[in-house]
Amino acid sequence: MRKLVLILSFLGIIATLRAQTDEYDYNPYEYAQEELFLTSPGVREVYESTDCKKAYEFIRMYYTTGKETEKYNYLRSISFFQCEDSYIFLENQIRNNPSERERCHAIISLAWMLEPDYLPCILEYARKAALSLQEKAAIATAFMVFGVHGATSDLKEKAIAILDEICYEAEVDVLATCILNYFNLKETAAIDFFNAQLEQPTFKLYAALFLARLGEHKQTFPIFATALSSEDEYEVHTAVMGLAAINTEEATALIINLPPEKNRLTHRERLINFNPKDIKKGD
Repeated sequence: MRKLVLILSFLGIIATLRAQTDEYDYNPYEYAQEELFLTSPGVREVYESTDCKKAYEFIRMYYTTGKETEKYNYLRSISFFQCEDSYIFLENQIRNNPSERERCHAIISLAWMLEPDYLPCILEYARKAALSLQEKAAIATAFMVFGVHGATSDLKEKAIAILDEICYEAEVDVLATCILNYFNLKETAAIDFFNAQLEQPTFKLYAALFLARLGEHKQTFPIFATALSSEDEYEVHTAVMGLAAINTEEATALIINLPPEKNRLTHRERLINFNPKDIKKGD
């Protein structure tokens, strides 16, 4: 039974990495789930590199492209290289890039490198007056990263304070960041946020999945059980992942007793254009 749950959970991640973005509305929960996979310490540990020539190559490509999606991918890729050029490049983007969006991406990318010597650059940015919602979300992400994965646990409370301010009425472009941060932070703040999200019909099922993964099973089980009768294949698949996370005999029985045509993966295209295989681990 445990093996069944692990397989379902893993296949759920793979399915989420494939989404037909031209056939369905943008879902911040799907985006957040893919971000959780790509930013997990395990993935970063596998693909982090000390190949500084490769880092310089990505930096050069960033400056030569005019496409926003490519710039985003290069910023993310550069953060996988533990090189002085990478740190200096990202710090320069935070301080001097005229594009707010790219500054925010640089803040998050630099934070995931977890180098405390460059935390002051982020703290300096956080003290700017009149930060936008996107900037606040990026700062909250950086504080979450250092607070959860670094040695600065006091930043967790600062992250929660920002998130509680901006996330409960957030637009979808900020909501994805909120979901990622609350799930990483866990604790009561996360439970409160996802419980509030259950009041949003559009995202109720997806919020329930995150709640179930945080150990909240009593209120999420009936949501998944009801969703099994949905005509939307992806909703059924999400309900199966939720039941797998609950992992009780009753939940597993619902999965096993599903008709074969419903108990299958629903594939979608990836939401984020990033391939860590392009990065070779350094010596």
